[in-house]
Amino acid sequence: MGARNIMKHNIYLLLMGGAMLLALNSCSAFGGKSDAYFPFKSSADGKWGMVSSNGEVLFEEEFKHEPTMVFNDRFIVENSEGIKEIYTATAKPEKVGEEYIGVLSFYEDVTPAVKKNECIKLIDTKGQVKATLDKVDGKNVERCSRFSFGRAIIETDEGLYGVIDTKGKVVLKPKYEKVKILSSKYFLVVDHKNHNKESDTNPAVLVDNKGNAVNGLKFGKGQKYVEIDANASDADNGLLVVAIEVDDERQWGIINLDKEVVVKPSSKIREITQIFDDKYIYYDGENYGVRSLKGDVVLRPKYESLWYIDDGLFVMRDDNDKCYLINMEGNKITDEPYIFIAPFRYLNNLPVRIADHSYGFINRKGKEITSKNMPDIYALHANVGNEWVESDFVDIDAIVRKLKITKNGLYGYDLSFSPLQMAKAYNEIISQSDRLDLNGAQPLSLNPEENRGRDRLSLNIETPQDIRYRSEVYYSGYMVPYGYYSDEVKWSDDKPTTISVTIDQGKIRGKEDQLFKKLCAQVKNFGQVLKQNQNAMLVKVTDDKGWLVLKAEDQVSIGLINNASYKNTDISPYGDDISTAESAAESYDNDDYAVVDSVAADEILVTE
Repeated sequence: MGARNIMKHNIYLLLMGGAMLLALNSCSAFGGKSDAYFPFKSSADGKWGMVSSNGEVLFEEEFKHEPTMVFNDRFIVENSEGIKEIYTATAKPEKVGEEYIGVLSFYEDVTPAVKKNECIKLIDTKGQVKATLDKVDGKNVERCSRFSFGRAIIETDEGLYGVIDTKGKVVLKPKYEKVKILSSKYFLVVDHKNHNKESDTNPAVLVDNKGNAVNGLKFGKGQKYVEIDANASDADNGLLVVAIEVDDERQWGIINLDKEVVVKPSSKIREITQIFDDKYIYYDGENYGVRSLKGDVVLRPKYESLWYIDDGLFVMRDDNDKCYLINMEGNKITDEPYIFIAPFRYLNNLPVRIADHSYGFINRKGKEITSKNMPDIYALHANVGNEWVESDFVDIDAIVRKLKITKNGLYGYDLSFSPLQMAKAYNEIISQSDRLDLNGAQPLSLNPEENRGRDRLSLNIETPQDIRYRSEVYYSGYMVPYGYYSDEVKWSDDKPTTISVTIDQGKIRGKEDQLFKKLCAQVKNFGQVLKQNQNAMLVKVTDDKGWLVLKAEDQVSIGLINNASYKNTDISPYGDDISTAESAAESYDNDDYAVVDSVAADEILVTE
């Protein structure tokens, strides 16, 4: 648009991808038919400002880092320290609330936000806390999605999903393998009770906002309908886009909540992308067209892509990769072709890509927007922000409990265990680890013949929060000797030399010092502190048994050593010595820790 105030840049995914577009088109943050503010900058080295879809600049040259679009009169931008801040959508943006390590766009009048070392909170547009998402049924809330239809998905530390409303009230308890929000009233879930790690046959079940199954509607392998397209469905109006499988091919149709067929699945319908009014957009295997729910042809399938934006208007792409606005009769509304038209449903004016590095806006009559205040624009982005925010709270006490620390044992293992008992304990840890990534670990056979030459037990387990537990049980000899001098192969009676666990990765990063101090406070109760510095503690239980706790870069390790040589352990590489055992023992709080069930585990210290 040169003299016509061309907008220049590369817009994300030709301005926005399908999932991003669906999110915008299903939210209420624009408040009905309106204008929207897009982040922009005037030059490659310039700072970011905001321009309205009517071509008016709200502010410019303001932020070094790219802001999000404006939702509910608020946008989010990252500062030079990588911290997220919330600002008002005004000519002179004012910061509201506090600084956050994570905060999502205001799709509703509240949004999930997280401050450093804290759990997730729901805050309003003034930054005031309206609800705290810490625990549900005793489980820590680890993640929360942005809101859609007034609902958000939460994930617990077990890796299970549920749903909350804008007040933080639980709509669906977090007990599901998967959750998809279809509307404010309906959800697709995969129940954890049906979880089977060896197959992909778990059905998706349609439930209401009380968790009740809706008319037995299930989707997946072994079901009448093998798939449901949640994005294309119109659950508020009781219409679900579903597929059957015929000769290994998907045929799509539409059913209602009573399982009645509205559009019969057909080989001529390879995809349904959108339901609107009493019509739907479909793909016949070559092109997109429109039919009514009664089967009448509205637009015959001849378009490379097609999206309905309301007011009887579509954005279409032809075989030459040119986009136009067309009406219900298929007549072109735009005066000229565009490389791309963003099909926002709630905006008066639509962003368009006119040519390479040339962008603008058109109204719903297909006319380009011109404004004497519109600047030259180098970059214009439809940045809606992140989809999820993650809690920064780590339940250190829970990690300590999972380690099952006793005076004579760690992580479900005990120094008194024979190798056979250790193998059984190893299998028990695996059996308790349903929600964890075992990295291919399998239960051990208890047949000694199959364990000949084994001198250790190793596990490498990761939680849904990517915290890794690496455990090791070491022996000075073999748990099952090779039997060179006897035909009999049997488990030995040896005792382990070391039981150890290393915790690292994921959300433990940055929290290593907290965990180290908690572990030191725990094990010093079992004996006398022999040595200690800033990152290591050696505790004597007996002359032949002791504990070693270490903090290294990005990890914390704890080991129970069953060997008199433990007293000679050199901890000087980990820091400067603290002068006396007495002062060392006093340097950590003597907290009480309940020794409860464990979950995952792993390795670390090895004492020769």
